[in-house]
Amino acid sequence: MRKRILVPTSLIILLLSLSSCIQPDYFSAYKGKNLVGHKALSDWTASRNDTYMLYETVSSADAGGTTGLPAGTTEIFRLENRNLTPHGDFEDVTTLAAAGWTASGGTNSISAAAHPLSGKAMRFELITSDYITYDMNGIADGAVVDGNYLFRFQFSGDLSETYHFELDSGGAEVLEFKPSVETANFKYSFPESFGNSIQITNFTVKSNDGSKFRINKTSDGLNLRGYLDNFRVLKNQSQSADLSIPYGDSGRANSLTLINGTYRFSVWVKKDPAAATTANRFDSSAVTLKLEYFKAEGTASAGSAVKTFKAADNSNFTSWTQLFLTVSNVQIAVPYNTTTEVLKLSIFPTDSTGGALTMDSGSILISAPALEYSATGSF
Repeated sequence: MRKRILVPTSLIILLLSLSSCIQPDYFSAYKGKNLVGHKALSDWTASRNDTYMLYETVSSADAGGTTGLPAGTTEIFRLENRNLTPHGDFEDVTTLAAAGWTASGGTNSISAAAHPLSGKAMRFELITSDYITYDMNGIADGAVVDGNYLFRFQFSGDLSETYHFELDSGGAEVLEFKPSVETANFKYSFPESFGNSIQITNFTVKSNDGSKFRINKTSDGLNLRGYLDNFRVLKNQSQSADLSIPYGDSGRANSLTLINGTYRFSVWVKKDPAAATTANRFDSSAVTLKLEYFKAEGTASAGSAVKTFKAADNSNFTSWTQLFLTVSNVQIAVPYNTTTEVLKLSIFPTDSTGGALTMDSGSILISAPALEYSATGSF
């Protein structure tokens, strides 16, 4: 006679509940994997690598070391929107003429003497009909006809004076500014300090005569005094380092394909030490990350996300800092050819989100980019 083994009902319920909780993890192969870890920074493509933009390798010594980067990181690149005015910071010149400026009257000089701006600056004092001029034909590309450019500058003035900055590009446009708020050391920046008074932020060269930027005297009979520094002209065009990512890639970790879900794009950045030692090289005031995904066969964009990180909000990137852009509900179209681009990553050395109002020249160091996937949205 067989003995019956009686199993308590409570034990049966417990076993059933445990078995129902054990679900296969279909995405375990993606956990902790850098989906672009097999790609070197040299595999990224710069929008351009010429007069307007620089993308080049930098040694760890010139970068000030790798402390803070992931272990084993050896690759560091410089990404720079270049200033087209050869002597925009005035550090390597001693006269207005050497810096590309001409004066019609007034008392003007370039000096490192006490002033509220950094290093050397151009001092101006204008009376009656005096003015000083910068000929845009002197910029690095010679001011290409029909080319569109942005200009930026810093100056110091006082609350009692109205400043006229005139741009002549086939017809004079006047940017007038009277400081209404006293800032530290009366230091102002264009366009940030100008608020609603901004009338011009970019210009298109109309002829071979180029364009001219002037500081003019007003007609109030008072002397116009101040300092100008960090005069920048740059191409009015978003410029970035980009990586096109195909649906499938045998070099990718576990040969994984890209699938729908949440992606996190990250990169390490650092203030470029050469900006402090190289004439006419400036620190990037911001970095922008962008992730874009495409419809089937790469025919058109299906969606994108961008995020800008201000240097001022991140300790000026004085040490290696990891930036993150997390994008949920990314829809990956399965292409006929697995080598078709379905996603693109971009790094901009500026705030590219506001166009002519926010783009600027500047250099930043980048390293160790990564792309991670999550089915749940958490990392």
